[in-house]
Amino acid sequence: MSTRKWNPAIFLPLLSVLLLLLPQCLFAQQSPSPSLPPQNFEKEIFKICEEMPAFPGCAHLGNFAERSACSDQKLLQYLRIQMQYQPEKWLRKTDYTASATFLVDPHGVISEIVLRQAPDAAAGEELLRVLRLMAQNEQWTPGRQRGRPVWVMYPLRVNLRDLLRKK
Repeated sequence: MSTRKWNPAIFLPLLSVLLLLLPQCLFAQQSPSPSLPPQNFEKEIFKICEEMPAFPGCAHLGNFAERSACSDQKLLQYLRIQMQYQPEKWLRKTDYTASATFLVDPHGVISEIVLRQAPDAAAGEELLRVLRLMAQNEQWTPGRQRGRPVWVMYPLRVNLRDLLRKK
């Protein structure tokens, strides 16, 4: 039986290569897979998307035009029922338009309600009150872009005189 002596000179090049590559393997950052799209961790907010958010009760409609008309009708009906503003000062006003925007998230939750325009301060406060009430009580069908739910900044513009006249 022959005994071979261990010769460190044979393993020295292999050991040095291993020691050089080990830190790179341990601390290297993995690059994303080329087949998967990069993930966007920031919320991208759409102003217009393929399927705009819909008021509750309109998601069952398949046609975009029908769903949009249903959503508008139900939203105005909700505003008409909830608004508690008496427009005594509006007799001389020429502009009865109020507008606001709110954010509908991918789960249909409303947030970031902002009043953009109102005929007077009381009308603006009442519209904000009703929109905050809607945010607490109603969950919208979220907007969709390329088949996935997205954040949508929803614009709302209403003529308060027509809205309150039809109560």
